[in-house]
Amino acid sequence: MGGVFRHLGGHHYGRGLPRARARRPRLDAAFVDLARPEPPVRRRDARGDHSRRRQGRGQLQLVRPERAGGDVSASYERTKLIRQKYVKYFDKAEPIVEVGFGDGMLMKWMQEQGYAVIGVDRNAQWVARASRRDLRVVESDAVQFLLEHEAKFGGIVLSHVIEHVPVERNEALIEACFRSLMSNGVILIITPNVHTLSGAADFWNDPSHVRAYTLDSLRRLLTDGGFEVADLGFDRDTAFRVRKDPLHFPLDLVRWGLGFVCFGSAGRFSEVFAVGRKVRPRRA
Repeated sequence: MGGVFRHLGGHHYGRGLPRARARRPRLDAAFVDLARPEPPVRRRDARGDHSRRRQGRGQLQLVRPERAGGDVSASYERTKLIRQKYVKYFDKAEPIVEVGFGDGMLMKWMQEQGYAVIGVDRNAQWVARASRRDLRVVESDAVQFLLEHEAKFGGIVLSHVIEHVPVERNEALIEACFRSLMSNGVILIITPNVHTLSGAADFWNDPSHVRAYTLDSLRRLLTDGGFEVADLGFDRDTAFRVRKDPLHFPLDLVRWGLGFVCFGSAGRFSEVFAVGRKVRPRRA
């Protein structure tokens, strides 16, 4: 997999990764048996349920709302279109873990493409749903799970997770990611861009969001955690597009103009991403 880092368009930073490393064994099959999902929990109205999970001291306090069912096929197609470029950062020969996999759409697509991927989440309901779809999942605290598997993974995905992690737990999570990655392992972080009018409104209207990230803060998060920043920028595929029909065109044009005035070109995109690489042992 030579040249696995591709230019995503839009704002693009950093260098590409070197050619893929020598093939390593896939994740041990025992991981498949680690998941012990609870019986399915009756779905509640997601619109009014933003309950925070009570977790043990020292565990990752990942606060996420229950999501409504929605159109599964549409969500899956969106995952294919927007996320497929991200999986090119990873080597199919190496095990990948997705932290906080949610509906499992990204993990399902990666598995279908031949990636050895496993998901970890503390939410028993999500674990139960994913296991029924034949996805390899583990119900566990993310930090604990990663620390128990030191230097075992070739890649880690944090897609719309980091903004739910309390600030005081960031360092522990990133350190656990670093320790669980093999040499030259890759971490991918995707998070909402709050430098848009709609993005800022959506972000702060969700009480489970506790921290917003900019490109600079993502860069610092990775470098402070011992990673080399290999790629960083706005996801061009999430750019705001003005609809041409008479009903939406005037309002969309105003929104686009205000966003540009307030945030410049950054106001066009709804997601930011950062890719880090473990190239050396972390300094004490």
